[in-house]
Amino acid sequence: MIIRPFPVLAADQQPEAVLDRLRGWAEGQAEDAVAWYLRDKAVRRRISRLLRGCAILLGIAGGVVPLVSAASAGSGASWGYVLLAMAGGCLAFDHFFGLSSAWMRDIATAQALQRALTEFRLDWVTTELRTSATEEAVLRRREELRRVS
Repeated sequence: MIIRPFPVLAADQQPEAVLDRLRGWAEGQAEDAVAWYLRDKAVRRRISRLLRGCAILLGIAGGVVPLVSAASAGSGASWGYVLLAMAGGCLAFDHFFGLSSAWMRDIATAQALQRALTEFRLDWVTTELRTSATEEAVLRRREELRRVS
């Protein structure tokens, strides 16, 4: 995750300019965090799906090998146990390292950050509009925007 440096603020800047720079910095921090969680989610999801897919294929092969061995009067039925153990190992690896649950947590965190950023932006604009419009109209429109977003 990229950490943006805190903006350098001059003492002679107008308060509105300072607040705008701080708002931009805060929004950038939140947007960078959302992007990081979405990138992290993609990597974990791929690995998790690969492990789950391997577990399914190895489980099927572990069940089919003894059947084929019995049908052909061969002696390779014990390989079915090895394949089933490997399938269980894939699932255990996924569970132990939390890959399936981690990418779901990444999605939930990214969505929570996006909601918080939207709320922040709506509150910021509402505060700015209160000086130019009636407070009741601003609050009503903000609630409509909140409901849509």
